[in-house]
Amino acid sequence: MFLGPLGACGKAAEVEVDAPLPVPPRTCGDNGAGIQLLKHFELERKMSRTLFIAFCASVAIFGLASCSAPAETTSANVPSLEDDFDRDTLIIESDDGLKHELDIYLATNFEQQRRGLMFVRKMPASTGMLFVYEDSDHHSMWMKNTYISLDLVFARKDGTVSSVIHGAQPLSLTSQASIEPVNFVLELNAGTARRLHIGNKSRIVWKPRSDNEE
Repeated sequence: MFLGPLGACGKAAEVEVDAPLPVPPRTCGDNGAGIQLLKHFELERKMSRTLFIAFCASVAIFGLASCSAPAETTSANVPSLEDDFDRDTLIIESDDGLKHELDIYLATNFEQQRRGLMFVRKMPASTGMLFVYEDSDHHSMWMKNTYISLDLVFARKDGTVSSVIHGAQPLSLTSQASIEPVNFVLELNAGTARRLHIGNKSRIVWKPRSDNEE
C-alpha cells in the first residue's frame, strides 16, 4: 500500500496501488503469437503500475508543500526605513556632561509610529528612531515584529529624560510605558543608554527642521 496525497493538511489519503487491472485476453492455445501478446500485456501492466506509483508520489509531495507554514516575513517584504521615514540628527547631553550626536529616523505620524523599527535586523551603533508626539501623555511601546533588543528613552516636552528602559526583549508583546506624560521616545540599540550614560540627568536636544530654518 502507498500513501498518496494528503488530506486537508492532516492524515494522508490511502491509495491502493494493487487495484485490480484488466485481465489479459485469452489466447487460443500455447502458440508463439499468444505468448508474445501475453508478454506485451505484462510489460504494459508493469509500466502502468510504475507510472501510477510515480504519480501518487508527486501528488503526495505537492500536498506536503501546499500544507507547509507560510514563509516568515522579513525585511525584504516591507519598504525600507529610508522609504518611509525622514532622517535627522539630534544631540544627547548625557549624565556625565558629554554630548553625543546621533543619526535618527523620525516617526512623527501614526503610520510611522505604528511601524517603528519592526522587521529591522541590524542598526548602526550611532543610529536610533525618535518618536515625536504632539500631546504630552503616558506613551507606551511594544516589541512586536521587532528583532533587535532596544533601549527606550522617554523624554518630556523640554527634552529632559524622564526614564529609561534598558534592553527591551525582541518580539515581546509586553507594554513598555513611560512613568509620566512625555512627548518623545528615543529607541536605541540595547546597551547604548548605559554606554553613553543616558539617565535622568540627560537631555535630548532636537528641533524640527522647520524650526531650524527660521
